[in-house]
Amino acid sequence: MPTVDAAALAREFLAELGRQDWDRLDRLCRPDYVHHAPRVARASLAEYRQVATAMFSAFPDMTVRVEQLVPAGEWVTARYVATGTQTGPFHGIPPTGRTVSLSVLALLRLSGDLFAEGWFEFDSGELVERLTQAAAGAGPARS
Repeated sequence: MPTVDAAALAREFLAELGRQDWDRLDRLCRPDYVHHAPRVARASLAEYRQVATAMFSAFPDMTVRVEQLVPAGEWVTARYVATGTQTGPFHGIPPTGRTVSLSVLALLRLSGDLFAEGWFEFDSGELVERLTQAAAGAGPARS
């Protein structure tokens, strides 16, 4: 059972993710942290960092806004919105200039005072579809 405020630690985790403070994220997670997400079946923290860095390269102004945190024992459920403007290539889609928001549901598991595992769910297909439409000529639009 965690000996820390799990919701506060999850808020910090998401804030550091939004700031891309990988050194701090490393200190919030166990060395054997496992990350699960669409298109990333199972990844170490280092592997997840590569995926997230590519995302932030495509959306350099991305922000993370926490909407809700629900702690339950060693788990914290987090609902947040990531918003950014695509100014770089993403999954083969050229920059569109389109600002998009993505709702994310995350389950974070603590082991002791550190995160051991994270499950992140979002509709990556919808994101790719919106960007593909924008690249095909729909132009920059907020969604």
